[in-house]
Amino acid sequence: MWTEFCVLLHFVARASGFVNLAHTPAQQLQGAANMSKPPQDPAWSANKAVDGNTSQELLTTCAVMDYTKNYNSVWWKVRLGRRFNVAYLEVYFRSSTITRATGYYFYSYDSTDVFDPNSLHPNNLIYHHNPISGCPASIQNINVNRLAQEIVYINKRPQDHISTCIGADSQKTTVEICEVKVMGCDANRYSNGCGKKCDGKCKSHQCDAFNGSCIYGCADPNALTIDCLVCQDGQYISNKQCKPCQGHCKDGTPCNKLTGKCDNGCNNHWTGSFCETCSLGYYGDDCNSECGKCAGNDVCDNQSGDCPGECLGNWQKPKCNACSLGYYGDDCNSECGKCAGNDGCDSHSGDCAGECLGNWQKPKCNVCKPGFYNSTINCLSGCGHCRDNTTCDNESGRCPYGCEEHFEAPYCQVCEDGFYNKTCSAVCGRCRSNEECDKETGECKNGCQLYFKPPLCHVCNPGFYNSTTNCFSKCGHCQDSATCDNESGQCTDGCELYFKEPYCQVCMDGYYGDNCKTECGSCLNMEVCDKQNGTCYHGCADHFKEPKCDVCEDGFYNKNCSAVCGKCVNNDPCDKETGKCRNECQLHFKPPLCQECLDGFYGSTCNATCGYCKDKQPCDKDSGECVHGCKPHYEQPLCEECSDGFHGSTCNSTCGNCTDGQPCDKNTGKCLSGCRPHYKPPFCKVKSTPQTGDEETNTGAIAGGVVAVLIVVVIVGLAGFFFKRRQGVNKRDPAGHVQIVSNDRKKGSKGNKYADISDNSLERSQEEHTDAALSGDDGGYYNTAEITAYIRTQDLHRVILEKNKKENNVFLDEYKRLPVGNTDKCKIGQQKGNVVKNRFKTTFPYDHSRVILTEKWTDNDNDYINANFIKNCNGDKAYIAAQGPKKVTLADFWRMIWQENVKLVVMLTNIVENGKNKCTQYWPEKDKGMDVGPCKIKLLEETEYAFHTYRKFTVQQNNSNTRTIAQFHYTAWPDHGTPEELGLVQFHRAVTQKYQTGGLMLVHCSAGVGRTGTFIGLDSLLQQGREFGRINVFEFVNQMREDRMTMVQTAEQYIFLHKALLCGFQENNTMIKEDNIPTKINSLLQDTSPLNQRALYKEYKVLQTLNPAFDDKDKEDGQTPDNRGKNYDLKILPVSKYRPYLTTYIKGRNDYINAVCVPSFTAPGAFILTQFPLKDTEVDLWRLCMDHDVNALVVLGDTNEGVSWIPQKGSTSFCTPYSLTTENTGSGISGVTQDTMVISIEDQRKELDVFYIPFGNDNAILKGVELLLEKEKQISFTSVIMSKDGAERVGVFCVLHNVLQQLRMDKEVDIFTAVRQVQTRRPEVISKLDEYRRCYELVPVSISEDGIYANM
Repeated sequence: MWTEFCVLLHFVARASGFVNLAHTPAQQLQGAANMSKPPQDPAWSANKAVDGNTSQELLTTCAVMDYTKNYNSVWWKVRLGRRFNVAYLEVYFRSSTITRATGYYFYSYDSTDVFDPNSLHPNNLIYHHNPISGCPASIQNINVNRLAQEIVYINKRPQDHISTCIGADSQKTTVEICEVKVMGCDANRYSNGCGKKCDGKCKSHQCDAFNGSCIYGCADPNALTIDCLVCQDGQYISNKQCKPCQGHCKDGTPCNKLTGKCDNGCNNHWTGSFCETCSLGYYGDDCNSECGKCAGNDVCDNQSGDCPGECLGNWQKPKCNACSLGYYGDDCNSECGKCAGNDGCDSHSGDCAGECLGNWQKPKCNVCKPGFYNSTINCLSGCGHCRDNTTCDNESGRCPYGCEEHFEAPYCQVCEDGFYNKTCSAVCGRCRSNEECDKETGECKNGCQLYFKPPLCHVCNPGFYNSTTNCFSKCGHCQDSATCDNESGQCTDGCELYFKEPYCQVCMDGYYGDNCKTECGSCLNMEVCDKQNGTCYHGCADHFKEPKCDVCEDGFYNKNCSAVCGKCVNNDPCDKETGKCRNECQLHFKPPLCQECLDGFYGSTCNATCGYCKDKQPCDKDSGECVHGCKPHYEQPLCEECSDGFHGSTCNSTCGNCTDGQPCDKNTGKCLSGCRPHYKPPFCKVKSTPQTGDEETNTGAIAGGVVAVLIVVVIVGLAGFFFKRRQGVNKRDPAGHVQIVSNDRKKGSKGNKYADISDNSLERSQEEHTDAALSGDDGGYYNTAEITAYIRTQDLHRVILEKNKKENNVFLDEYKRLPVGNTDKCKIGQQKGNVVKNRFKTTFPYDHSRVILTEKWTDNDNDYINANFIKNCNGDKAYIAAQGPKKVTLADFWRMIWQENVKLVVMLTNIVENGKNKCTQYWPEKDKGMDVGPCKIKLLEETEYAFHTYRKFTVQQNNSNTRTIAQFHYTAWPDHGTPEELGLVQFHRAVTQKYQTGGLMLVHCSAGVGRTGTFIGLDSLLQQGREFGRINVFEFVNQMREDRMTMVQTAEQYIFLHKALLCGFQENNTMIKEDNIPTKINSLLQDTSPLNQRALYKEYKVLQTLNPAFDDKDKEDGQTPDNRGKNYDLKILPVSKYRPYLTTYIKGRNDYINAVCVPSFTAPGAFILTQFPLKDTEVDLWRLCMDHDVNALVVLGDTNEGVSWIPQKGSTSFCTPYSLTTENTGSGISGVTQDTMVISIEDQRKELDVFYIPFGNDNAILKGVELLLEKEKQISFTSVIMSKDGAERVGVFCVLHNVLQQLRMDKEVDIFTAVRQVQTRRPEVISKLDEYRRCYELVPVSISEDGIYANM
């Protein structure tokens, strides 16, 4: 077939050039046409445009769409029978409607392409008529020259269609084409006659339709042009031929095969378009030789390299590339050095061939030898004292790394100012006016500064010392008026009497005054008094008078003030040294001490008269007993009554013959029970005369006898009552009934210094207190019921008030009756090998109750540890009381924990208190393990609260099961004294709430007796009181002391235990778990019952009754004349022990500000509550912020605007000596305004956040708490919370903060306890029901979707 087609092509070519590929019937060529819309008439179909008829007016020969249809985009296409090499198109439009074709497109598609009218690709575009160029021609030739099988015509009117063709419609279009001729050849032929085949070197035998060039690429991939010419490396194409490269390309690479140029540059110093000539300044066959230094910018000959004229500088002709004689170096500008014998130097290196002249340095001889400098004078200058023996710069003489110490830079030839001698090692003295000393001799030419000794002024004049502080320090009181050491100030031969060595400046401990001759008083805990004024700042020892504690309080005397004054008349105080009453004694007391009764009187008031003692001896002045017996016929021991059988005022009269041998009345002598038969009443001494009427007489006798017997019974009962009151102490039997303790037992107990207490059960009569009395050591009487009886929990507050009265402090008397430690019962703890294991020399475990360690971890282990088992109120072994472990007992401590399977440890001391080690840390730090013996201990959890830290450990021994141990560490017990009752009770609640176990509770402090006994007492007695409603503190402490010595170590702790128990019994069940908050609080707030029946009102009233009542002495600091005017309201004063003291000295100010420190839930010193500053107290607020490292001020006002005493944003104010600047930053959110303020004084600078919170805005209060909580996450944070009076408003804010902090940490809230905690420090807060209610209202709001808790 190709042969036939070839013949036809040759035939057609002679007639019309290329073949019409769309319609040449003779060659069986006919394209298939169609269009996007139907023809206006079926006879005007798409195929009419490829029927060979080019008539432009006859509609039946054209493809025509209906123009009235308002098409805005149409297409027509023809698909050829196969793929052809299309050369061009001849297009015949309908000439009368040519304006409708404005802006048309033609596209071509190869056989593999697909026409998509919605996705036209620019690569397929053949031609586009520009509508701006006017109307299209009705006959159009369009060049194609590409392989194609489909031709597409598109006419469309986009929205932005604009045409300059007059009559063109911009909205609609159509197809009106009369003929489209697709002119070309078969796919591998070209030229007008289609008689030429595409060259075989063309890719796939395809080529340009007109000239046959390989426009589709070459068969050989190395061909670079459409001629498909291939050149070898080192050749390039020129005039369609391969020619050799002309130049020297870089690194020998071939030139570009198209251009002949070196694309990567020229080799070495070649240049030119083809790298064919040498660059200027180079010569030689390879252009690699550089021209010499030709003068006048001349260039050397590029073949010989000779300069045409002279050379530059010191270069040598003809090439000017070598130095002239006497010069060297790359530029021949370096002159040869000082070579010996005038020898020249090497022209390249400059080295002299032989030696150098003088101090010049080889090899160039152009610099000075080390140690010499200044070549301008032939290196004759010697270097100074350079650091580390380095040499100076050999030209300038400067030491480049500095000088030896104290030499003056840069030459290091002379000493720095302030030093002298050859090595500059001596320091100048203190010359007058700070002048410098002579740098050779060190002498101050114009004299010394004050108090320094000439001529060197190094040391102080006699009588002064410490040259480092300008000899201003004056010698102390050295012995025999000697002078002190003029540097150290020490008196080498000792001090004057009572001055403290070595400086003799201050008094020895125990003395004070200008001459230290006055002895200190008896300060509390043997502390030292103020050595200037003798004041004991922490109080006095018992019964000494503040402030100097050098005299006894009224009522006490002797050197130790331990003796109690006697009964002076009018209760006057006695002489404080001798104890004598200055005037006279109270009635019946014996002068001069008035401490015992006059002879003949006895009793605590000496109002009782002695009986008739033998030989007129005085009776015992306490009991009234006649020690040596009675006068005849008087009854012992008091000798106040006659012996049986005697009567009368002198008991000398003998009784008559009373019936049944009964005694007669000891006053009248009458026989009250009647007479023996035949004796005459009433005295029964005279026999009666027999009479008649015996029946009547007998009846009268019987009646009289009965009456007499009744009288005797009454008298005997009364006498027995009074006798037993004197002789014994009431005691209750196990059933709770009163028993009588014998007089012998009473005497024995008095010798032991404590009362005998029975092991009473709780089952007893309702009467809790009796009137029985116990004779005290001082001759008075004590209510033993207060010691031995159980106390109902509802009576505890009243009992504490009664016992704590100062004039008759029963607590102290009770405490004195507790048994002291008995070292005879602790033999094991005092053995030589165990003494080192005891922390204190006098505290040992009793042998019968000690913890015995049975398991050995090493061969050296024994069974001893300083610890005892302690029973609870039920008598069950429940506790281990132990000392805090030492380093040497650490393993023993863990042996005990492991052996006794302890799961709960209560620690009541800090590791170090007041600089003294109280306990060795026996647990690891977080993320660090600890190995003790075979035990591996890990810290799993550690949470810090305001007053305690909770830790959880795991312990594993070898491959045994892992045990978990909880430790509750109370951190707020002061070294001297007792903690807040509420704080310890909250700690106890945390212990019992978070960890409940049936095992032993291990409790320890440092010694394991004082704080330990107090806590065990609190735990056990709270359980007893809550179960039975009554407690016996004295009995339980006594019981603990049977198992471990001195449990509850001080009277202060004994009293504190009672108060802590009271606080524990006062606890309400006010804890609310997180899940119950909405339900529980809403029920409280929505209660509509009468006010006095509402739970919230009752809770508030309980809170009022528990609010601490501090007296004027507790708040005395705020009531002094200097401080009264610093208070906004004299009803709101700080409790002295809770107020922050100001320490920055400002003339005229003292340490007082009306403020108190209050804990948060997690930090003991988180808040300082204070009032807005008054006009005269503003400076004290800034002292407070500086002295106590305050981080934030919270101002609770009526608005969120600023206050007058804080500068506005971006400004500075002054409150002498402080400057205050509010920075020009800050923000406002949810009603809270936040600024940053800087307080400055001298070189100190303090930056703190300031929050202005409108108190009436709930959202602002919550946002303020949230902002503060976020701040507190980062650092230890202290905030000052302020309101007008320092009480109202601040309480609500602190309580809300603390309960939300509790919610975050423990998933529960206790608003009641949170208020109590703040009121402990500031009783005036939350003083209204509305404030208490608001605390409850805000908590549910804070945990809503947008509240604080969500953000936490």
